[in-house]
Amino acid sequence: MELHILEHSLKVASIEKEGIQICTHGLVKLAFLASRTRCKFFSLTETPEDYTLIVDEEGFKEEKQELRHIKKEPCSLLIFTSLFIPDWC
Repeated sequence: MELHILEHSLKVASIEKEGIQICTHGLVKLAFLASRTRCKFFSLTETPEDYTLIVDEEGFKEEKQELRHIKKEPCSLLIFTSLFIPDWC
């Protein structure tokens, strides 16, 4: 099996439910105006406690001011892909 780390780096952050209204402009821009941003990956998930935002480094840098109401400093993740090559090939 081979693992390859991809060049993309993602930021994962939490947005409080009460703070989502303040972040709406930045989130709409990331989600629906992709041609006006350098963001290549965006995900927003609602949990019972808050919203979880996953966005690439470029998207986070562009919208950092709009996303200033996140609960905690976002953590970075590296993305990898795996390739399995059977012995019999």
